Amino acid sequence: MTYDEATKTPGVGFCFDAPTPLPLMGLRSCHPLMIGSLAALVFIEMKICETQRLGQSKLSCSELLFHERDRFGVFAYSNVQVRFAAPVEALVEAGMIQAWEIERGQSHSTVALKPEFAAYALCADLVNRFIDIQTVAFETYWVPHIRSEDIHSMFIMDWSDPANPKALGVLSGIPGGPRFRIAGKLGFPPKDIGRIRDVIEKLPLALWEEILNTALRDAEVGRFRSAVMHACLGVESYVREVLTQNSTHVADKAFAIRTLKPLAEKKGCLPSLLGYSLDSAAAPSPLREHYQRIAALRDSVMHTGNLTYVWPRNSPTIVKIDAPEAVADHLDIALCLVREIAGELQQKGYQDGQRGMVATKVPRIYATEQPEQLNRPSSGGKMLDYQEFFDQAPSWREELEKQLAPDHGEISITYAEVANAFPSSLPHSKTLAHPSIDDTGLAEWAKQRGWKVALETDPQQNELPRVIFTKLK
Repeated sequence: MTYDEATKTPGVGFCFDAPTPLPLMGLRSCHPLMIGSLAALVFIEMKICETQRLGQSKLSCSELLFHERDRFGVFAYSNVQVRFAAPVEALVEAGMIQAWEIERGQSHSTVALKPEFAAYALCADLVNRFIDIQTVAFETYWVPHIRSEDIHSMFIMDWSDPANPKALGVLSGIPGGPRFRIAGKLGFPPKDIGRIRDVIEKLPLALWEEILNTALRDAEVGRFRSAVMHACLGVESYVREVLTQNSTHVADKAFAIRTLKPLAEKKGCLPSLLGYSLDSAAAPSPLREHYQRIAALRDSVMHTGNLTYVWPRNSPTIVKIDAPEAVADHLDIALCLVREIAGELQQKGYQDGQRGMVATKVPRIYATEQPEQLNRPSSGGKMLDYQEFFDQAPSWREELEKQLAPDHGEISITYAEVANAFPSSLPHSKTLAHPSIDDTGLAEWAKQRGWKVALETDPQQNELPRVIFTKLK
């Protein structure tokens, strides 16, 4: 059924505006749903309106902007229709419409209709459902959830004759109205109907998936402390989830009340499945480092509220998460840690809890990429295989030592060459070709050979800084 065919379906229900555009669901789209025992069609159309015609920029009771990126004096929003295949009386009985008699005659009476709070709550829940579908399917974390008070211009509509819809009740709404229409082909079906259907079939989200998606959404809108906290708790919740799925093999039956460190290190918890503690030397090196970082960060942010932690352990170095890129780096560590644990569980034949409902990495804008290349997935959506870099590092290190053979003066070497020789387990924020440099390992190696290391202070535009080796006197 096409969008135009769907609009010819008779029914009654609600029409309203929501301050959240859903462009990846299609400029116009229609979705059949069962709401309780009632069959319904939900129509969503993306619209644009002038900010100037509204007289104000904050249009909702919860101070949610219709669109924060309205520098050109317009905002985008969604016009939504919820069309039930039922009479008005059914919506009154369901508590969604309030009806009261205002005039009674000998042969008829006049009834006023008004949407109940339950109707606003239902409509907000529906919009949030589609926000979650778009968020998970296309990783558009900037779209916030709405509340019932964010809904504007709610009308009770009668589509008995779809060609001539009638408003059965009218509430005062936002002044002005749509003036512009979006150019382009109508989006029905939506951009990727297969992905949307896959997400719908897997909803609702598991708790750990919901927490990690919240972390990504918080990072996108600048709630950095909340993003880091949710990332740490998301890892903790994921470990509980896989222990629940494999509970017959878990010795500690009280794991549901454990925090991250006992879950990952206590003999009866995750080590029951993996055969080793995540903090032990038996754990793969990248997995152990990622776990130790997240565990230290989790304790710091949850106990003191500080976005700092000591790394490496028992060293005087304090890692400060004081910039958006640092937040994104640590969210990537959390996401990578979940995938590494899942990979270990897969190899041992256990359930890993993975359903493709959480991003593989934080969406970023890379300075070295062109606009049309932004946010592209790496290697089919997979993170870099850091183990491969670690395996190849010795040969790169030999080449680096050859370049330092002159043993005097100052030598400049590209960042990529040094990163391949001394790879860390952290992704680089501006390239997918290699990880960032292991600063501690590099500095110690260079010092043993009589060199001091520093990054180039003024690199060329869109290029990574070269690494400067200066011979110690």
